[in-house]
Amino acid sequence: MAKIIESNANQTISACYSIWRIALVGAFLGVIYCGFILVLNNFLPEITSGYISTILIATLGIAIMLFLNMIQPLIIAMASGIVLWGLSNWTSGLNWGEVVAWSAFLYSLAYVLFSWVARYTRPLIVLTVIFLIVIIARVVVSL
Repeated sequence: MAKIIESNANQTISACYSIWRIALVGAFLGVIYCGFILVLNNFLPEITSGYISTILIATLGIAIMLFLNMIQPLIIAMASGIVLWGLSNWTSGLNWGEVVAWSAFLYSLAYVLFSWVARYTRPLIVLTVIFLIVIIARVVVSL
């Protein structure tokens, strides 16, 4: 016998775009990123722990944005993770205060940028623009 599952159609995605809330989520994730690296450096090399931390932060970011009913959490977290892939390499050689500050700033900036693009309703345009931003950012980083 089939089981009927009722959906909660009354729960809506937040229609308001709060840049400060998104920036705080990004900054929080940047700080947690440094904490993950600090813990994982005890078991893995720094580069590997940075890559694993990026994946964990993207997953945590999706969960937080779903909890806060933000728009397009998967696209925002994945695009930010791709752009910030290798952040531990960029910040190697800095002291921990600078690493935390740069990580919080860059995650905050990435989340604000990609959430600003993802708030539009046409998915093809959103994905195209985000794809172009990711490609341009990765090319600039590799220079």
